[in-house]
Amino acid sequence: MRLFRQGNKVFFLEDSSFAGRDYPNAIVSCRFDEATGQIHFVNSQNDIPLKDHKGKTIVKHFGDIKDADGNAYGNNLQDTIIALASITNFSMVSNGGNGSPTVWGSIGGTIANQTDLNNALNSKATPSDITQAINALVNSSPATLDTINEIAEALGNDPNFATTMLTALGLREILSNKVGSLVSPNTTTYPTTRAVVNALPNFIVVKSLADLPTPVDSLIQLANNKTYLFQGLVNIADNTLVAGVSNTILGFDKSDDGIIYTGADVATLCTNQTISINNITISAPNGSIFEVSNTLSNSCQIRECILAGLNLGVIAGGNIVAFNNNIVGNIGNLEFTGSINRLAIANNFFLGTTNLIRQVYLHNLIVGIVKIVDNDFTVDSEKVGIEANVVTLVSSGQITSNGFSGAGQYLKGIENDSLLWELEANGSKIVPTSAGYNPNNIEVFRDDFIVGSNETGEIGHLNWGFTNGQALLLSAIAGHCGIFRRVATTDNQITSFYLGTASGYLPFQVQDFISFIYIFRVTDLSNQFSLQLGVSADFGTNTPVNGVYFRKGSAENNFFAVCRAGSLETAVDTGTTYVQNQWYKFEVINDKINNQVIYKINNVTVATISTNIPSPTSGVNIGGNFVRLLGANRNLDIDYSAFIIQTTTR
Repeated sequence: MRLFRQGNKVFFLEDSSFAGRDYPNAIVSCRFDEATGQIHFVNSQNDIPLKDHKGKTIVKHFGDIKDADGNAYGNNLQDTIIALASITNFSMVSNGGNGSPTVWGSIGGTIANQTDLNNALNSKATPSDITQAINALVNSSPATLDTINEIAEALGNDPNFATTMLTALGLREILSNKVGSLVSPNTTTYPTTRAVVNALPNFIVVKSLADLPTPVDSLIQLANNKTYLFQGLVNIADNTLVAGVSNTILGFDKSDDGIIYTGADVATLCTNQTISINNITISAPNGSIFEVSNTLSNSCQIRECILAGLNLGVIAGGNIVAFNNNIVGNIGNLEFTGSINRLAIANNFFLGTTNLIRQVYLHNLIVGIVKIVDNDFTVDSEKVGIEANVVTLVSSGQITSNGFSGAGQYLKGIENDSLLWELEANGSKIVPTSAGYNPNNIEVFRDDFIVGSNETGEIGHLNWGFTNGQALLLSAIAGHCGIFRRVATTDNQITSFYLGTASGYLPFQVQDFISFIYIFRVTDLSNQFSLQLGVSADFGTNTPVNGVYFRKGSAENNFFAVCRAGSLETAVDTGTTYVQNQWYKFEVINDKINNQVIYKINNVTVATISTNIPSPTSGVNIGGNFVRLLGANRNLDIDYSAFIIQTTTR
């Protein structure tokens, strides 16, 4: 029973003591008769005495209230009331001691007298208080939701309802913010749950290797025009994903969804197809992440990915190539090569490389527009952040707003005063674009000497002409795919080469000339030769009226930078000594803004000349000459030549 008060009456709520009698669960009023020492129990609603199962009126005595040791609490009303109110548990047996024990609970607090008891009872809620609390809780709720049971049913009887909802909302956020581009650009409604995506006709959900096409010779050929959605980390073992027509490979969240490739070759392979890799982790600890080989009619985008492995990969050719918003682990060699119309490398984190030399490598690349912007590079000691080799040619290049850190070399092969790049490192601008030339009217010509014959005017792509000596095309050697050899066969005879069919042919004016590059070597051990490479009004003489070139004279051991105007000459010793069979890269840049000519050897500026520069309208050709001074034949081997000119709008 539990003791409570309403008005001036003390009540007990019926419990198991009266179970099975005529008054189960009744609200019972307890009447105390101090004269007789009896306790009478009546129905509080009608004051009818309660009777036991034998029909006898239920009466107990004060002395029946005993503790656990059987001792009575008292024989008067006050002692009995205080005892009932202050103890936590006590037993009351029926008159005569043969009844079943009943446990009554404490109303709490310190009860020392009648006042304490009244105060304790007054602090308890009354039925009116309880009714008000219930009404406030219901608060005009609809009849279908005004009980706890109805609310539980509405929540699906899910004890983890909050976790379930947060998980569902988390999936919706990922999809709405990150998967908008996973469907065709012509689709206006994007998927908002994984279940919806699973039902789309062009989506294939991949949860394991079994969900992919069956490998054949460790190659998994993806179906055309399908999007492969990876859920969780999927181990494809040593099998390579081979792109079909217009494939997309993606995940919902790159921190949860990914591809693990354990082979030693490449995880994803794309040949002459358009491919998109988005929002996914790809790990290739023993191989490369991707290998893309495309024509100018195909495009490639890799974005919002986490990439980690032994080697990043190569993208050879393409119309539009985008490598954006990726996190690149401790790997390197993101190589771009071939012919690409537009290349964007933006907003990536390159976290350093331990096993490879460089992080971004422009290798034998011919590109219209390239932008490498807003990236963060960690460049370790003896490593390179961005490198372009000598054969890379760009029409418009921009390397700006990148952050570099570490003890390595940030830029290599992209010269600080190159005319075709806008350069910036850690917020400091390096050189203005194109140094006074209109980048829209620039043309690049190059020759790697892999075609032609030994007849005059038929050497290389540009049909070089030559006078005296011999002209040969040699087989490739390591790192040099085509070699044009000029052989000086007679002492003190000028052996020349040039564009066109005659040494006096002058196809350019000095104001049109922007830059030229030669990669060459001389095989002579005795140093008995002279050499001239650049632009000149006459390659048939070692002292042209007008010219801008490199020279090694008959009495010189070092290479010199030379400008000649009206037969007047400025020559500067570069400090670079000739070494037999060593390959050199010579580059000359006509800087019109600063009215100077810049000379470079192996990408290092060795001279700057601002006097005796030929007048802008002076006619010149590009080429060189080579003279045997004494003894056996002398060989000049040219591996590569390129020149850049300013033209009119075409």
